[in-house]
Formats: sequence, structure tokens, C-alpha cells
Amino acid sequence: RYAGCSIVQGTITLNNATAGITVNGTLTNTSTVTVTAGTLNFSATGIYNHNITGVPVTIPAATWHPSSNCNIGGALNGGTLNGMNQTFGNVTWNSTQGGAVSFGGVTTNIAGNFTIVNTNGRAIRISPLGLSGNLNISGQLQVQGGILELVNSSSAGSVSGTNITTVTGLITVSGGSLILAGDGAQNSTGSITLNANGGLTINGGTFNFSAN
Repeated sequence: RYAGCSIVQGTITLNNATAGITVNGTLTNTSTVTVTAGTLNFSATGIYNHNITGVPVTIPAATWHPSSNCNIGGALNGGTLNGMNQTFGNVTWNSTQGGAVSFGGVTTNIAGNFTIVNTNGRAIRISPLGLSGNLNISGQLQVQGGILELVNSSSAGSVSGTNITTVTGLITVSGGSLILAGDGAQNSTGSITLNANGGLTINGGTFNFSAN
């Protein structure tokens, strides 16, 4: 069990098949965390900071308590952020990224809230370029800044995936943009479903069915 603060600047390999590793404090990753045996666990007080500069490296596979926190920051380059096919607790995105970052067309489950603070004018894409991905949020979706696109395609709109996003709690847009179909996806054969089970409130920013 670990209750302190660890900053990973090189590569850390977790290999404890018997007891596993439980984080009760903060684990900040600036390089690579690999789990080769056993499990990585974040407790209710556990915090993971994905503070990467450059190519988005994989978020380590872990068991996340619903009250745990996964913070995605740093200055990510554009590309695919692997490791999003998990069930997280709370996820906060606050990155000065240099390009659009996608979830890679997987199913992402968030037991708590998904809060988007900043994407540096670049998009977070759940279902990019012909890939189909789903996003399930048991808490709230809070777009305070940045850009969240549910589906993205080629600029001609000829290639697009599908997306089903379900939010149990309230969707709040107070800044930035929540876009259902980005870069021509509204002209393609893909499909988008947004289940706003807890309602939608727009206090600022923009809510767009398409980006063009």
C-alpha cells in the first residue's frame, strides 16, 4: 500500500502478483507505468496524475474506486490515448495539448464525474475516424473549457464511426464546446446518441450538433 506522493520520471514496472499495489495518496506519471503482474488499485483517496509531455502514453490498467481521481494533464501531442477502456472514478482533463487526442474507439466508463477544464483549443474525440466508441458517465459531465467531440470523421464526412454517450447526472456546459459531430461527421453514415438522463444546462460555451 502506498500513501505518499510518487513522481515517475523514468519507467516504473509494478510486479506484485500476490498483494498488488494500492495507492492511497498520489501517483504522478511523467513517463511510463507498466503493470506486469497483480493489480494496481486506487482507493477512495487515490489520485493518478497523467502528466505527459509529447506522445500520449498509455494510462495504466487499474482498479479505480468510484471516488478516486484520474487527472489528465501535461502537454500531450495529438494521437490516441490508450488505456481508456476502463472503469474510472472521477476524470479531470486539463491539458495544454498540441493536437486532437482520441480515446481510440473504446468503451469508457466513469463512475464519478468527467470534468473538462482545458484542451488548449484542440479536441478530445471519443469516436474518431471510423471507429466506434461509447462513453458512460454515472455522475456529471462538466464542460468548463476545451472541446469535447463525440464523433469525428474525415473532412468530407465519408468515414465515421458511431457513438453512444450516456450521462446519468447533469450535463453542464459553462465554457468551451460540446460537439456531437465534428469535421463532417454529420454528413456520414455514422450515428450518434446522447442520453442526457440528468438533463442539460448551458450556462456558457457552446453546444453544437456539428462543427461545420
